[in-house]
Amino acid sequence: MKFLPVFLALLCSAASAAPRTKPVTRSPAGKEKKEERKESKDKTKEAEKKKPKPAETQKPDKPAESEEPDKAAEAKTASLKPADLSGFEKLPSPTQEILRYALSLTERGLSYKPGSADPDTGGTDCSGFVYHVLQSRGHTNVPRQANEMYAWTWQAGTFRACNGVTTDTFEFKELRPGDLLFWVNSTRDGKTDRNPPVTHVMFYLGTRASDGRPLAAGASDGRTYDGQRMSGVSVFDFRLPSAESRARFIGYAHLPSASAATPKIEPSPPPAAKPAPKRGKATRKPTT
Repeated sequence: MKFLPVFLALLCSAASAAPRTKPVTRSPAGKEKKEERKESKDKTKEAEKKKPKPAETQKPDKPAESEEPDKAAEAKTASLKPADLSGFEKLPSPTQEILRYALSLTERGLSYKPGSADPDTGGTDCSGFVYHVLQSRGHTNVPRQANEMYAWTWQAGTFRACNGVTTDTFEFKELRPGDLLFWVNSTRDGKTDRNPPVTHVMFYLGTRASDGRPLAAGASDGRTYDGQRMSGVSVFDFRLPSAESRARFIGYAHLPSASAATPKIEPSPPPAAKPAPKRGKATRKPTT
C-alpha cells in the first residue's frame, strides 16, 4: 500500500505529457456530394470550351472549277453594248435581235447553273443559254443539249468543221456573227458518254470594234475575257484550246432556218461484249 501514491503520481504525469490533438470536424455527407457535382460540371464545361467546333476542324477541299462544274459558281461576268462590236449595224435584223438579247443577258450577273435554261432562276448552263436565246427569238425547234444542237446544224447542212490550230486558216473564212461555236470534251475530267462528245456551245459575236479581238457570248465557268477568268453568263474571248487541253474546238455553224426539224439523237449502244476465248481439247502426251 505504501507504493500506491507513487504509482498514481507517475500515471498522472504521463497523461499530462501526451500531445493534445484537435477534434476532427467532418462536413455533412450531402454537402460533400454537392461540391463534388459542382466540380464535375466545371470540369465538363472547361473541356467543352477547349473542344474544336465541327466547322473549324477541317474544311473539305473545294473542287477544281471547270467548264462544267457540279454546282453553280459565284458569278463574275463581263458585258458589251452592241455598238462595241465591229459592223453590228450592218448585220441582218434577225441576227441583230439574237445578239442584242444575248448581250442583255450578260448584264444581269447570272451565274453558271448546271441544268438550267431559265435566266430567271439566277443562271444557265452553256446550252441552256443558247437554247433560251434562240427559243425566245423564234427558233422553237432548237434542241436543248449541245450535242443535239451540233446534230441539228449538221443535218441542216450549216456546220463547218475546223481542224486548224489557229483561226487564220481557210476553215474560218465563213465564220460570221450569230454562228454557233462547238467544243468537245470540255467537261471537268474530259470524259462524256455522248457520241459525238460535243459538250460546249456558244454564240460568236464577231470582233471588238476597238481592237479586233474575236469574242463569244454564252455561259461558262473558266473561260476568260481580256485575260481574266469569268464565271457565268458573260462575254468571253474566242480562242482555240491549247495543245495541252482535253477540250477541242471542232467547228461552227450558221443558224438553220427557224423551221428546221429537231434531230432525234439515238443513245449510243453499249459496247459489244468480247467473246470468250475458245478452249481446245487437252491432248495427252503419249507415254513411252
